[in-house]
Amino acid sequence: MAAVDHLHEITLVDALVDAFGRTDDPPRLVMLADALSVAQDRRAIVALLRRLNERVVQRNEAVEASFCAALASFGVMDRTAAGHFRFLPKHRLAADVVAAVTDLDTRIPLRYLMLTDDQPAPSSPCRHGKHGECPYCHEHA
Repeated sequence: MAAVDHLHEITLVDALVDAFGRTDDPPRLVMLADALSVAQDRRAIVALLRRLNERVVQRNEAVEASFCAALASFGVMDRTAAGHFRFLPKHRLAADVVAAVTDLDTRIPLRYLMLTDDQPAPSSPCRHGKHGECPYCHEHA
């Protein structure tokens, strides 16, 4: 019976990730991000990261908040005292998450990668050519 439950869980998460990648409907994105958060399957992390910079996410506060809250539920992001989401420093993240953030860096808004709210973006670009220093490119993170 446990194998059947595990198979059902895998199939459900696959269906959620698939549906998540195929919709641009804000209420549906919120619902799916919340469901992925509840499922706590690490495959959801990459799905969330891939879409984080999309217009439908960045122009809708509810969608952005649900994506970031889901990533926070996986221990990828947290909230600052000012209530803004940010990625945790890379030394606090699992190696697979650091790799995913680095691989998908052009899809991740730089403001999430800054270590503190009051830390201005340095003038030198990171190795990915961003207009600020990416803590995932430098060992100081």
